[in-house]
Amino acid sequence: MENLQEIWVKKESELAQNQMARLRVRLEHEKTKIETGITQVENLLQIGGRMTDINRCWEGLSKQIEQGRAKTDDIVSELKNIRYDLTKLPISKRAEMQACFSSLCSEANNVVTKIMDLVKILCDVKGSRFHVYFDELSTILEPSS
Repeated sequence: MENLQEIWVKKESELAQNQMARLRVRLEHEKTKIETGITQVENLLQIGGRMTDINRCWEGLSKQIEQGRAKTDDIVSELKNIRYDLTKLPISKRAEMQACFSSLCSEANNVVTKIMDLVKILCDVKGSRFHVYFDELSTILEPSS
């Protein structure tokens, strides 16, 4: 028969494992969304440098930055909560779960890096759009031969 301490350790361990599993699923979902976003940006790059395209890009940048910040904050917060829960466990159980938690932290770092990369790509797209647009404007004013 299990004593109260063993039951508590088992319950807390399961809680931490469930939290890590949920975060891992969320990270996979975020990676998929980021890849879709990058594909959409790449498709916009192929459309051309029209001002309407530039405006469309600007509309999404603030939203993407805010969403990226919020997602990053949520991921870090979840990791901190899991870490806190793990610190409540006995050392032997903590050591047992350390590899899984370290792997999760590494995956979270990769996802946050991709979130930041997507925002950087969007900024680069906007810059290149303006370059093309201003080049087009300048050719209109050149005298014809």
